[in-house]
Amino acid sequence: MHNENAPKEKSSIFIFLPLAVVGVYLVYLTATIPFKIGMKEGGVEKLLSPPPAPEAVAEEKVYDHRKLMKPSEDLVALGTKVFANNCASCHGAEGLGNGTAGSKLAVKPRNFHSLDNWKQGASTLGMYHTLEKGLGSMPAFPALDPEQRYAVIHYIHAEFMKDLAIPADSEKDIAALPQPGGAVSIKIDSYKETRVPVDFAIRQMLREAENGTPGKM
Repeated sequence: MHNENAPKEKSSIFIFLPLAVVGVYLVYLTATIPFKIGMKEGGVEKLLSPPPAPEAVAEEKVYDHRKLMKPSEDLVALGTKVFANNCASCHGAEGLGNGTAGSKLAVKPRNFHSLDNWKQGASTLGMYHTLEKGLGSMPAFPALDPEQRYAVIHYIHAEFMKDLAIPADSEKDIAALPQPGGAVSIKIDSYKETRVPVDFAIRQMLREAENGTPGKM
């Protein structure tokens, strides 16, 4: 029979030690996991992390008009692409002024094989001014940077006007050129189809509607 008066055996503390360790660890996880999640989702982790290395800034391109005025193989090669993307639709691949888009205009585009009736002149700076500002039915091309403008002029001179007496630019005009400096360059997209700039077409239609006669170059 069980003797209630017999001394009871004492439980060893080491029996509960593993349970205590597990309990403390569970409490630790319960307290720290939500905090870590909040740190990550709240962006605090990003604030505490070291800043990323600064990205390299593209160096501004400097254009020297006096240097670009002189034709070179590289400029002519660049001008070939610029002409195909921006000029051939009106002036034609051979520079005869018979491009598909140009045939729809009341005033036909320039035939580069002739020096007749040039308003600004066929010199390098005369053509540059026309590309920069536009003239009559010829729209300006602000999307072309100075290098691209000079390049397409050198290409036209070399490809279509090599047998013509192209007038030289005056010393006064050359002296008035800006000093070397940066310029805004807008990325141009190649024409996916034969076309002319929309604003140019609108101006042309308004001019003809107002005057009742085709515009003059």
